[in-house]
Order: sequence, then C-alpha cells, then structure tokens
Amino acid sequence: MILSSAGEALPPLMKGPPKGQSGRGLVNTGALEGARILVVEDEPQVQDFVSRVLQLEGATVVTASTGSEALARMEDAGPFRVVTLDLCLPDISGWEVLEAIRLIPASAAACAVVVLSAGPGEEIARRSAAMGAGYLAKPTAARALVERLASFIEGCPSAGE
Repeated sequence: MILSSAGEALPPLMKGPPKGQSGRGLVNTGALEGARILVVEDEPQVQDFVSRVLQLEGATVVTASTGSEALARMEDAGPFRVVTLDLCLPDISGWEVLEAIRLIPASAAACAVVVLSAGPGEEIARRSAAMGAGYLAKPTAARALVERLASFIEGCPSAGE
C-alpha cells in the first residue's frame, strides 16, 4: 500500500508480473515484503517511481515531499525499516533531515537511511557514510534500488514493526 503525503491510500497503477519474474525492468522478488519504508522525495515522478517499485516488492510505503513532512511522518507514522532521502528538498536540506532523524530515539527512528541523490557521488557517499547512511545515485534502476534497500533491511532489527 502506498500512502500519499496526506496519508490517503493510493491504488496501485499496475500489477507486476508473478513473484520472481521480472517485467519492464522491475524485480518483483518480494525482497521487501512487509517492510515499512518512508520515501522522502519532492519530485513527483521520482517519488512515484520509487514508491511503485517498493510496493511491487511487498513494502508498505509512506511518502513525504518536504523535510518537515518527513520528520512529521517519523513521529506520526513510524517506525520505518528504511528511509529513502532526497537531499534537495524545498524547505530544508536532506542533510538536516538526516541529522534530525538521528536524534529521534531508537524506538521511533528508522533503522536505515539511504540517501538518493543526483549530486557528486563520491562526496555524497563519503558524507552519507560519516552520518551512518547509505547512498544510491539517481537516476537508479529498479533492481539496484531493491537490492540496496534489501541489503539494509537484512542487516537491521525490525525497528518495532
């Protein structure tokens, strides 16, 4: 299920191929089955792509389009196993959001944060790692997104789900 910024359930745009078979570049392995993931992205097309891919993998997705909205979601809709975080948000930077997430007590905070950015990769990857986050360059393929998030989920406890 995908929840809009307003907390409303959005219907899926499409159904994927049978589990384990790929279609249109989507993985659809169920690798994220049952995971709650917060997608923080202000570009509607990117937010929709990431959300739909994660939903096809069995995740429950909550979205936020601003940093302030993301932090509110952490409080009212958390906990999340993973947060995907864009760095260029309209109100505050993704780095500020990441710092604020790290201040939330462990029971309410995300287990893992993955920065998704089109910026200079090496610098962003280094800063993300220093702040305890992963990094994935945009644009990204569905398979790379799923594999990266699945690797983070495998390495962390359920975060109160």
